[in-house]
Amino acid sequence: MALDKIKKDIQEKKLKDYVIILGDSVFYGSPGKSEDTFNAVIERELDGGKSQPIYNLSLPASQTGDIYAMLLKLDQYGISTDHLIFNVRYASFVPRYSYESALFWWLDDLHSLDLEAYQRSLPLEATDKPAIKPYAKFKNELENVLMPYFNLYAYKDYLNESVNNEWVRKTGGVVASDELGPSIPWYEKDTKDELEQPEIQKAFSDAPMDLTEQNVDIYFINKIIAHQKMKDTLLVMTGTNHSLMKPLIEKPGYQENARKINDYLSSLPIPFLNLEGSIPDHLFTDHTHLIAEGYKELGRLVWDAYKSEERHKS
Repeated sequence: MALDKIKKDIQEKKLKDYVIILGDSVFYGSPGKSEDTFNAVIERELDGGKSQPIYNLSLPASQTGDIYAMLLKLDQYGISTDHLIFNVRYASFVPRYSYESALFWWLDDLHSLDLEAYQRSLPLEATDKPAIKPYAKFKNELENVLMPYFNLYAYKDYLNESVNNEWVRKTGGVVASDELGPSIPWYEKDTKDELEQPEIQKAFSDAPMDLTEQNVDIYFINKIIAHQKMKDTLLVMTGTNHSLMKPLIEKPGYQENARKINDYLSSLPIPFLNLEGSIPDHLFTDHTHLIAEGYKELGRLVWDAYKSEERHKS
């Protein structure tokens, strides 16, 4: 497992004060190069290039359940989560289809790590149906919504590659170009059909949201919070390209949902940074991912919030 290399690097350097980052394709840095991810910008350009060591273990298509399961996996490997930054976005709380699991990456691992949470995360659809069908449907949804730039079946290759790249950087090596797709501003692309895609319509649904534990993603947010009790944790809500998504995000139902999400996340006993509307629209490459300059801005905003005196006093 690639986490062995992270553990080895931590042990060899006798690190005590490092940051773990967990999240989805935005925190992963899609679709650009790993050298342009927001954590690479933090390590290279902020704090005079002397920031805390950072290990970005984000993966495209990660769900809130995956983040919780990864925390348990890190516990298994003896990798500290005393300093954690993780992200969600509006789509994280949209109700799932009945055939969707609450995890994409780590469902099997969760079975052995937390059986109760595993059972809570299973699809609502009858389990006697062939497992491949709902999983294939889920893959198709994620391919179109979260990572349109490369085939979802290749994710297994990026699982080890992304962590291996972290290890190579930390040990002074050179990472080959790993750009997943063209990282150009959204307005230089043909986006006329963007709003009509059913997957996009679902990700920006204006249907009323249930932000109680009846929503499995709220359940997993609460599990993450419980795991991180008394630890240094920052929750980030990454934002949306308001210009591109204007017809969807201006709907009253969407606006009400966004307000409820902000109120809920703000009420949690950990610092919360809502970046909705904070990054200029011209720095997006699509509805939610960023170009290199956008990830630089993301790095500045996240690191400023993470290092803020007010947050540490609280």
